[in-house]
Amino acid sequence: MTTDNNEVENRTREDGWFTMVQAIIHRINHLCNEYDMSIYELSKLSGVNQSTLNEIMQERSKKPRIDTMKKIAFGFGMRLPEFFDDPVFDRIKGVDDQELPERSNRRRKKTKSENETK
Repeated sequence: MTTDNNEVENRTREDGWFTMVQAIIHRINHLCNEYDMSIYELSKLSGVNQSTLNEIMQERSKKPRIDTMKKIAFGFGMRLPEFFDDPVFDRIKGVDDQELPERSNRRRKKTKSENETK
């Protein structure tokens, strides 16, 4: 059974940001609804134990492993970048609400001519 999307929306922070796991739950719910799929069916298609999926969906798993997320994406017939290519991941607290750091001059990208001289 999927979690109601409104329930996930209600769990966002008051400032409108999601935690990473809330964004993942939102995306899984959206895709399950889109493909008319239950968590049980997703478990079978992805190879992820239903108990693991339930831990994620009930927000008890705070940091799902990347290999688990890859299997979940495959269960929906997509690759990992496609799974994370959703506007919900633009609203993650602590990531997109900050300015990007300046790159250090010491770690600048080499130009093509510098690479050719070596």
